Amino acid sequence: MCLCECVCVCVCVSVSMAALCRLCVWGCVWVCVWVCVLPTARAEGCNMTGLWRSGLGSAVHLAERGGGALRGRYMTAVEVQKGDAAPESDVMGVRNTGRNPTFSFSVAWAAGSTTSWVGQCFVQEDGQEVLKTMWLLRSSATSPQENWAAVRIGEDTFHRSPGNVVSEQLRAGA
Repeated sequence: MCLCECVCVCVCVSVSMAALCRLCVWGCVWVCVWVCVLPTARAEGCNMTGLWRSGLGSAVHLAERGGGALRGRYMTAVEVQKGDAAPESDVMGVRNTGRNPTFSFSVAWAAGSTTSWVGQCFVQEDGQEVLKTMWLLRSSATSPQENWAAVRIGEDTFHRSPGNVVSEQLRAGA
C-alpha cells in the first residue's frame, strides 16, 4: 500500500461526513497516481512491448523476447510508390537494458529496400513512454552510379497507441 493511500484511509475514517469522505477518496486517488504510480512506472523503465504509432502514421507492434531480442510487425503509411512495401512486414531487432534502453529494429520491404531504426525508449515525466528514433532507408540501386540516390535518412517519434488494435485502413495500406 502506498503511503498516500494510508493517509487517505486515516483521514476518511476520522471524518464522519460521507460526502467529504468521497471527496477525500477521489482527491487521494489523484494524489496517489501522481505521487505513487507514475514514479514507480518511471523507475521500472520503458517497456517496448505493445503497439506504437509514428508521427507519419505508421504502426509497429513490438514484443520483447529473451536476451534483448525484439520481434514484431510493421505497418507502413509511407511508401515512395504504392506497393513498395507489403501491408505488414516482419520486424527484427535488439534492445539494451536499463530504465531508458537503446534499441534497433529493421524491416526488409517487398520491393527490395531495407529500413533500420535506432533509438531510445524514454519514460516521460507524465509517465508516458515514447520511442525517439533515427531511421536509414536503403533502396536497391540499379547500378553503382545510382548508389548515391539509394539512401534516405530521417527521424521519427513513436507514441504508445491505446490498445493493440491496428486500424483496417492502415492494414489495407490506404
